[in-house]
Amino acid sequence: EILVPIVLFAMLALVRTRDFNEYHTTCHYASKGFASAGLMPFLNGWLCFFTNRCSLSPVTGDEQRILGEGVQSSLLVDGLRAISDQLEVIGKDPQGFNKSMESIARVIHALATNNLTHLENNVLNELQLIDLFNPSANVSMHLEDI
Repeated sequence: EILVPIVLFAMLALVRTRDFNEYHTTCHYASKGFASAGLMPFLNGWLCFFTNRCSLSPVTGDEQRILGEGVQSSLLVDGLRAISDQLEVIGKDPQGFNKSMESIARVIHALATNNLTHLENNVLNELQLIDLFNPSANVSMHLEDI
């Protein structure tokens, strides 16, 4: 009766004194977005991180929960993102966008025919500079980037 607890205690003591740590090299992989995150993060993860290389430090902004932040995106991705932003602005007010485009077309037509003196006064009044830009954009931040 006393031998079994002593043997179990000895086994426990031996196991507790042994070092079970196994050291492996640290490997960081790039974060990839699922399709539910949206089409652009999903395609960005597939196209930019296709090889799935091992890195010594994190390669994306996964600590900040932003997929693909530390990666230089291509002109195609930047262009598609700009087009989607523009389409979002157009979709919010299609009639206003159509009106602005008609005004711009009239100004361009008048410039092409060198007929600036015969421009209707309301055309220049209708065309406002604010119509050409997204009002929610932080202009000062964009100017600092340039």
